[in-house]
Amino acid sequence: MRVYRTEVYQGTRVTTYKVRWKTDRRVWKEGFRNAALADSFRSSLLTAARKGEAFSLSTGRPVSWTRDEPSLTWYALTLDYAAAKWPYVAPNHRKSIAQALTDGTGATLVSDEGPTLPRTSAGPCRPGPTATGSAAQPNRLRTWRLSCAGCRQPRSL
Repeated sequence: MRVYRTEVYQGTRVTTYKVRWKTDRRVWKEGFRNAALADSFRSSLLTAARKGEAFSLSTGRPVSWTRDEPSLTWYALTLDYAAAKWPYVAPNHRKSIAQALTDGTGATLVSDEGPTLPRTSAGPCRPGPTATGSAAQPNRLRTWRLSCAGCRQPRSL
């Protein structure tokens, strides 16, 4: 592991400070807007190297900096939220909750091929939407899965 000196790029509008370091045979770069942030990041890399921490070959950063995977997915969180709110709100507010959660879920699931929904079982109400289907999937999510939220007991977090 080797950390190089900070590179300064003087653009016409913005100055960029780039920290470069090398793990194995790959050179990594990280850009910053000011010198203080770049120096702080560089010194963090040097500190980790002095402590003898392992560096990830896929990210170039110390292994201790990696985050754990979330234990709760966005989809499961939306279902739990809808199930917790459902018994206590009016029907029009239920519809608004389902629409808002559907829009947010659709934004997180969009890929180059279009939106895709996870394959689920909706419990006693209706079968859940499948991973294949037409562009009406967000509507199916709203009408099938999120309107069935009253049937599901929310998990305690």
